[in-house]
Amino acid sequence: MSCGTSCSYSWNFGDGISALGLAVTTITHRYATVGNFQVTLVATAPGGASAETSKQVPVGVMTPPTAVITFSPSDPRAGEPIYFDGRGSTSPDNAQIVSYDWDFGDDVKATGAQVTHQYDLGTAPPPPHKYVVRLTVTDSVGRTGTTTKEVEVP
Repeated sequence: MSCGTSCSYSWNFGDGISALGLAVTTITHRYATVGNFQVTLVATAPGGASAETSKQVPVGVMTPPTAVITFSPSDPRAGEPIYFDGRGSTSPDNAQIVSYDWDFGDDVKATGAQVTHQYDLGTAPPPPHKYVVRLTVTDSVGRTGTTTKEVEVP
């Protein structure tokens, strides 16, 4: 059956929700619960002929990526470059990490999988000079994950 824009389309999302429309061959639906849903599309031509197709759609929890921070040297000094690495971060479902956003806890931010930062004790908190470094990673499907690590600069 060939329809083009003259057919009407009836969608049943398998969760008690349905939609109707002309020339609506693609549609977006948001599920309120986790589960497997039988989605059915019926296309009906102006003369009444119809065709139907169904597909199981698994809807699960969107697991965020896991952000991982490593840095060296492990006991950095003021003014010394510290090498931060987020390449150990991972994302589920074969998604890729596409961005790395760093906040070094001293009003300085950076982007990239590997970055370098040095702390200036002229603007440091009182001793011991502890900073909370935050890494937020975003994956190729838009999910984000964040972690923090404390860095002490004597």
